[in-house]
Amino acid sequence: MASMTATATTTTTATATACNGGVTRNTLELPAGELLTRYVVDASRKLGESKRNIVLTAADTLTGKELAVKVMDCTHSGFVEWARAECLVMERLSHEHIIRLHAHGTGTGAQAEVYYAVMDLVPHSLYDEVVAQRGALPPERARGLFAQLAAAIAHCQERRVCHRDLKLENVLLGGADDSVRLIDFGEARPPVRACTHTCNAMQHAMTHTPMCALR
Repeated sequence: MASMTATATTTTTATATACNGGVTRNTLELPAGELLTRYVVDASRKLGESKRNIVLTAADTLTGKELAVKVMDCTHSGFVEWARAECLVMERLSHEHIIRLHAHGTGTGAQAEVYYAVMDLVPHSLYDEVVAQRGALPPERARGLFAQLAAAIAHCQERRVCHRDLKLENVLLGGADDSVRLIDFGEARPPVRACTHTCNAMQHAMTHTPMCALR
């Protein structure tokens, strides 16, 4: 796993929603050239957006593989540490049903308050599937997806990590094999002792909308 310092040679302007004392828009200068010598970001291809994050596509120049880069606005106090903590949690995990983190780090100069995380690119979320289905998934498929998600959570348990934010939007699906990828460890922290909250977390996931659509 490589941490990184971004090299921003040319930039393009993108807009992300942020909360800042009533100011709801914050402009990020995103690197359109080299993120590292290895990863090249395409700022024109936005995969997703949230309050403080933008997800863009990136290319691995060594393998030619298309990846996703999460660009996090860390202008608020403590947000760099929060973003780094999320990535450090992900570094503890290595499982086929958990999103793989390839590299992470802050930018330089004007980009010093922007944090980057390069991850596998997975096409769409389970939430998209449930919306497209307009209701519960077929039982056989739901059981298969839930078994994969349970395996991912079990791995987190083995590595003493509690995800703490299980929901359809944080479960991605990729490929013809319907493979699950658990994402977004922003609320997760490695506990001091072994985590004992799996049952409660899974019970919540299965009894609260929209996760109950898997039932």
